[in-house]
Amino acid sequence: MVIDLVALVAREVARIRRDDRVRVAAMGAAWGLAGLATAATLLGDGRWIAWPALLPLLGWFVVLTGSVVIAWRGHVWSARRTSPLDVARMIEGEQGLRRGALVGVLELSTTRGVLVDAAAAQVGAQLAPAVDALAPRASARRRRGMGLAVAAMLGASLVAGFTWRVHPDGWRVMRRPIAASQGRLLESLRFDGLPIGVARGSSLAIDLRADGRPTVRVTWRPLGAGWRDTLLAVAADGRARLTLARVDADLRLVASDGRTTTDTAQVRAVDRPFLGDVRVTAVFPAYLARTAESVDAEMPLQIPEGTVLTIEGRASEALASVALVPVGDAEAPGAAARPARVTLSANGLRFGGRFVPTRSGSYAWEAVGRSTAIEDLPAPLAVEVIPDLAPRISIVSPEGPAQVDPSARVALELVAEDDHRLGAIAIRRQVIDAAGQSGASTETTLSAGGEAAWVGGVRLDLAALGLTPGAKVRLVAVAREAGPRARVVESAPLEVQVPTADEGREAAREVGDAAAAAAVAAARAQAALAERTADAAQARDRGALRAERAEQAREIAAQQRAVQEKVAELEATAQTLEERLRQAGALDTTLARQLQDAQRLLREALSGSLDASLQKLDAARESGDADRTRQSLAEVAAQQQRMREALERSAQMLQRAALEGAMRTTADQAEALAKDQRRFADAKGAADSAPPPTTAEQLARRADALEKAVEAMAQRLASARAQTGARGAREAADAARRSEAASREGAAETAARAAEEAARTLAETQRSQLAEWRGELTSALDRSVQELLQLAREQERVAEDARQDPADPAVRARQSAVQQGVQAAQQRLAEQARQSALVSPRSQQTMAAAQQQVSEAARQVQQGGPGASNAEMREAADALRQAAQQLTRDRERAASASSASGLPELMQQLQQAAQQQGAMNGQLQSLLSMARAQGQSGNEGLDAQGQAQARRLAQSQRAVAQALDEAADVDPSGRAQEMAREARGLAQQLDQGIVSPATEQRLERLLRRMLDAGRSLEQEERDATQRREARAAARDPARFTPVGTRVTGAEAQRFATPSWAELRALSPEERALALEYFRRLNAERVP
Repeated sequence: MVIDLVALVAREVARIRRDDRVRVAAMGAAWGLAGLATAATLLGDGRWIAWPALLPLLGWFVVLTGSVVIAWRGHVWSARRTSPLDVARMIEGEQGLRRGALVGVLELSTTRGVLVDAAAAQVGAQLAPAVDALAPRASARRRRGMGLAVAAMLGASLVAGFTWRVHPDGWRVMRRPIAASQGRLLESLRFDGLPIGVARGSSLAIDLRADGRPTVRVTWRPLGAGWRDTLLAVAADGRARLTLARVDADLRLVASDGRTTTDTAQVRAVDRPFLGDVRVTAVFPAYLARTAESVDAEMPLQIPEGTVLTIEGRASEALASVALVPVGDAEAPGAAARPARVTLSANGLRFGGRFVPTRSGSYAWEAVGRSTAIEDLPAPLAVEVIPDLAPRISIVSPEGPAQVDPSARVALELVAEDDHRLGAIAIRRQVIDAAGQSGASTETTLSAGGEAAWVGGVRLDLAALGLTPGAKVRLVAVAREAGPRARVVESAPLEVQVPTADEGREAAREVGDAAAAAAVAAARAQAALAERTADAAQARDRGALRAERAEQAREIAAQQRAVQEKVAELEATAQTLEERLRQAGALDTTLARQLQDAQRLLREALSGSLDASLQKLDAARESGDADRTRQSLAEVAAQQQRMREALERSAQMLQRAALEGAMRTTADQAEALAKDQRRFADAKGAADSAPPPTTAEQLARRADALEKAVEAMAQRLASARAQTGARGAREAADAARRSEAASREGAAETAARAAEEAARTLAETQRSQLAEWRGELTSALDRSVQELLQLAREQERVAEDARQDPADPAVRARQSAVQQGVQAAQQRLAEQARQSALVSPRSQQTMAAAQQQVSEAARQVQQGGPGASNAEMREAADALRQAAQQLTRDRERAASASSASGLPELMQQLQQAAQQQGAMNGQLQSLLSMARAQGQSGNEGLDAQGQAQARRLAQSQRAVAQALDEAADVDPSGRAQEMAREARGLAQQLDQGIVSPATEQRLERLLRRMLDAGRSLEQEERDATQRREARAAARDPARFTPVGTRVTGAEAQRFATPSWAELRALSPEERALALEYFRRLNAERVP
């Protein structure tokens, strides 16, 4: 193969020159990138602004010059070493050819000859194996050079990229050197939000916008002063601030960054503007009928909801805007939403507007003038919006659900009010029968309204509604608003119910329990206070009263008054409970009497003497005299002891009476249930009978209620140690339980027999328990009588021994034993007196007198006076016998009593005395008629027959006085004793023959007092409008048959007066009418 050596060398030359160009280009690029990165780094971070403006251009000149030099030198060097002869020599050296072999061929390549061709062929044969790599070592060196150049270029690129990120402003300068030198590369400097004017003397904050600049210089001067320079650092957000503490003159300001300068800015110092002369007018809603009023804007405004506020005012300079801005943070958790912003209209120096506040809050003024914000503003406008409340109405009386008689007239008291004006007031009623069926509602207008408050009442006539037991009337008071909303509100419903017979009996039991429990609590509180007062009275302080003693006396007086208030409340509660008992239709008149007796005892406990003693204690404490305070405390302690005894007695009597009442009401309840069960059983057994009015389920519920009531009574009897009554009550409860079970199972006959058994058991239990209580009382009285008689005999023996031997030492011991025995007997008697009224006050008085006589005799014996002590001991023995005699009379009354409390017996005695007095008054009228017919008057005009008849009347009057004396034994109020005294005075006057109209009037007055005492022991007369006492399960009227009496002649009774047991189901008015009827029926008129 023939190789063209010239072409081969030319190809190698081209390859070498190509590699050289690549290397030179890479080196130039590396130099340019490195130069630009260096310049950007030097000029970055805003340094280019502070350096000369031509520096970026100089940088470009250096970079471009270096690149040109590198390119030119590379070209020269490549041309010098890449000539064909140089390349041929390199190939000769690389391929090991003879020196000049290839060069000679190339030099002779233009000459043709055999030798030249032969030489070329020979050289071509030698180069044929390495035709593709003629100079491998040189090629390797060139590649290494190119790699280094490219690596340098890549490195420079990386450096340039890094500096691009780190110093972007330097690259921006190098990219736009001319704009950078002219200051057009960044946004121009400017003052941001510079005000046109500021208030003279205020501070000024000057903000500059200088993006991309590290610092900026502000040159400023006030009017009439020199220029001042301030170098400011620019924050990361491109802002710089200059704060001037006080501006007193106009300012001129220029900012510069070294390349550019702002225009001169000017800020004027103006006088402080103000907002004032604010006038606020309140225009009220039309329904209030109020004229518009000018209000003081500096004071808090209280305006009704819906009021329009009209605002007017002026400023010292032209206004741009005026607004009222709510004060407070509406975003605070739990805070109420604040009012909305109110924008007012601005017109030159004046502003105004109107708005309707919807909620309370404060509004701060915000005003902006033509040149600056106005800071001299009025005080915030405080507005309190008074909401238009809905009307309020309530039924204040009666309080809570009430049980009433079906024929009663219920008095309703209503109170309604509104913050402005009320509309119509009405009462709405709805009748609900015993089965729970509701009738139609009826609304009655009571007032047309027009006022802000209304108080009134209405009487609801229940008789016109025809209510049956168990029915109720639901009452709702309705009030309408007179405002535009016309809201309607209703009161809480009040239910007035006609109780059933069982509910009335249950109410009676609850009333008795409540009264007894309250009395016990009051007695305990009084006992504790009396003990504390007695301890305080024993202190032996002298002279001035110590502070702790004065405080103790003050506390005792305060606590005593508090106890008195509780007792007064208890008395009022007893009266209220008595009225509720009467309205509930309870049968137990004895329990009502016990409540009346409790009221009397409580009034006795609240004596005026205790109040006077407390006033003396207050005066002594204020004077600071220890002796006077101690004496006053002792007096108060004595009064407290008497009050304590009265309260304890009332509590004991009420507890016993409550038990009697509970037994009576449960017995009546069982009897009514037995009758209904029997009627139900008979109706169920008869095929053609009408359906019974009650169902088996209703009877079962009533039996269950009876069982619970009897169980509760059994527990109370057991706790009162009345085991007989407790056993019987448990048996009756078991029978009631069987009646309930039979009713639920449908065994009507079995249920009726069980109910009848329960009624019989309860009736027998009541009689047995009353007999047991009477037996306990008579046994205790028998024991007391025997003890008193033995003590009287022993007292006489002691007196005889003391007379015979005054110096005998055993006399003192024996007299002391008698004294202790009398004290023990008196304590037992006091305990019995707390439980029963059959222990008369006279017995207690005579017992107290006997004890006092025995104590006086013991004191005389201790002092050693033989004559005096002997007389005292004999008087003590007589006093003991008198006490035994009085207790004997009490024992006789107790044996024949029909109740353990003794109140029916007292009523019976007073009624019998009133009957005798009525008969005698009729005889006196006959005597006066005879005297008038004869023209006689007084004791001087009466003939012998008239005087004899007057003496007979005096004897009858003494009998009445004796009967009243006996009644006084069991009358703790003392009323019977007073009437007995009056009767003895009249007897003495009649015995003297003094008969006149005045005598007749005194007798009639005495009769009325006796009749009133028969109705009530604590009042002289009853309210004429008092309602009748309700009764259930009426019995057949009792027949009164004539009975024999011990009197003969005109005073003999033809008809017996009804007993207390026969009259107990009647009201007081009915009992009085019955007694008056029999008095007139049995009165004998003398013609």
